[in-house]
Amino acid sequence: MSPRKGVGKRSGGGRTIKLSTEPQSIAARQRRHRISDRFKVLKSLVPGGNKMDTVSMLEEAIHYVKFLKTQISLHQAALMPPPPPFPFSSSDITMNASHLSTTIDASPLPPSSSSSSSSSSSLLPYPPFISFKGEAEMLSYVGLNY
Repeated sequence: MSPRKGVGKRSGGGRTIKLSTEPQSIAARQRRHRISDRFKVLKSLVPGGNKMDTVSMLEEAIHYVKFLKTQISLHQAALMPPPPPFPFSSSDITMNASHLSTTIDASPLPPSSSSSSSSSSSLLPYPPFISFKGEAEMLSYVGLNY
């Protein structure tokens, strides 16, 4: 084996550490320095990142990025204008109301010819008038008063 070529680097204790000058070693060292620098930046961006180990900080960074994406979505939704109201005219409502009155037969059922004298034969299949909450106000608004 050939002796390794190295460059001396002083450590804090006064001893010299030999650093390899081989291209792959230099590239690996530079890569480690870049990773270390990026971790320092990431730790400064994540809340509480400086107080965590690397794995915990990465997990927290993932959660934090997801949280920020959710916040962006919520803010974008809040900034979007509301959808336009559904366009309708009184003729549409009149047409629909007349259609309903012609398709629903509200006449009582004929008396049952069965020998059973239950009260079900005297009941209507549905109440003679069914309305919904706010119907009167809506009909008067469009000019239909019943």
